[in-house]
Amino acid sequence: WELGLVERERGSLEADLDTWTKAKKTNDAKAKHIVEVLGKAENVLIVIDDIGNITPSSRPWLEAFSEKATLLGACEESALAKKNTKRFWKRFDEVKIGPLAEKESRELLASFVSKYQI
Repeated sequence: WELGLVERERGSLEADLDTWTKAKKTNDAKAKHIVEVLGKAENVLIVIDDIGNITPSSRPWLEAFSEKATLLGACEESALAKKNTKRFWKRFDEVKIGPLAEKESRELLASFVSKYQI
């Protein structure tokens, strides 16, 4: 929105997000639009705070996101053993960490930004 990759219709991010959510009624429609927008951008980082809840219907979209942007996802270790997900998880570098304080989270994010040039 800030880069002008999507139309600014109502003047604020919150208002335009509300309009977008109403226009893109399904998760598939939303994901498709995100992939289209990612095709116009460079060096995008997508952070998903619980990527472990992937489903067969969400997996193709997550794969499309990872092809167009750097995808950083947090999940419980048990999610890595979900049925039919081994190929998907191979797309990622794995970093095992415990709970982090806010400062530690910012430092970790800064190290990812540096490593992956995003």
